[in-house]
Amino acid sequence: MTKPLHSMAGYLRSLQISRYQLFVFVEGIDADPFFFGEVCRVACQGRAIHYRVRPAKELPQAAGGKLALIAFYRLAKSRGKLRFTLGGKTTVLMFYLDKDVDDLMHRLCRSRHICYTQYYDVQNHIFRHADLIRGIASAASVDPVELEEIPQFD
Repeated sequence: MTKPLHSMAGYLRSLQISRYQLFVFVEGIDADPFFFGEVCRVACQGRAIHYRVRPAKELPQAAGGKLALIAFYRLAKSRGKLRFTLGGKTTVLMFYLDKDVDDLMHRLCRSRHICYTQYYDVQNHIFRHADLIRGIASAASVDPVELEEIPQFD
């Protein structure tokens, strides 16, 4: 998806008028959308909740990453738009951030709308809770089928 050409306020307004009820913002573009998309798929399954996972680089006037997400979170919070109702549809914004060393540096943002990874980053979750082939494929950004064809991974 290309970057919107409007301001942060305009981007926030576009979320309000969309058909989705949940927007999940993630730091990275490689493993994060896949990983958190799977989390959302399971959590929203059977609940008729329409959601979208959006990478930080999609935000207007931002290069991406954690700082862009935190800035957008603060903007939405200051405008009372982390959870809002418009035309009978309630929309919620969630932010999934890599913990990195934020806990050690006492820089965690405390909010019901922010979730940190348990480990340093999302890739650690993939390696810890997935099988070897899926973990390697995620880290290398390759299709798992390609790795399955290698005899050592049988």
